[in-house]
Amino acid sequence: MLDYDIDLDEEWETTPQADNEAPIYTSGNPIADMINLGKTLAECKAKKKVLESQATELENTIESMSIILHRMIRSSGLENLNISGVGLVSPTIKKYPKIVDQDALKAFFKKHELMDLMKLTIHPKTLKSWLESSELPELSNPSSIGLSVYEKKSVSIRKGK
Repeated sequence: MLDYDIDLDEEWETTPQADNEAPIYTSGNPIADMINLGKTLAECKAKKKVLESQATELENTIESMSIILHRMIRSSGLENLNISGVGLVSPTIKKYPKIVDQDALKAFFKKHELMDLMKLTIHPKTLKSWLESSELPELSNPSSIGLSVYEKKSVSIRKGK
């Protein structure tokens, strides 16, 4: 195995390539260029991994805070909260239905003449959209028609002027 002593602070020139090709960095020593580029790539991947981990932690914090704020606004009896410098904070509930009994759901759709929604499969977004827009009384108990519904509670924030 060959070892090269490489100066990572060395300035590189970019050789113009076709638009779909990555530029080739040249310092005059192709092995040094490959080593430098390999090290830089490894550093970038390591930084990306750290940032992704931080983003995941931040998403978890945001979700927890959103659930708590949702509960606080609802329990106070308010419909929304206008926060200066932030905007209008409104509690929201997003429903994510899942078919657990396809026969019961088919029977329900037939009864209410909704078979145009039913194909061999129902796309999850179609089912979600229909559930959110429907006002049928049977939907107060989704399990009776073969659905289970996960409700994600959060808040939405619209920036104020």
